[in-house]
Amino acid sequence: MPHLLKMCDSVSNMAVHSGVLTSACVDASRKADDVIDRV
Repeated sequence: MPHLLKMCDSVSNMAVHSGVLTSACVDASRKADDVIDRV
């Protein structure tokens, strides 16, 4: 999901100091990929 990744990149750039936020984005993208794979 390119759009989700771009959004995560923007959020990460705005909050580089927050590793937790980046992890949340990665988890969200992985879950989205799982859903797409199942479909």
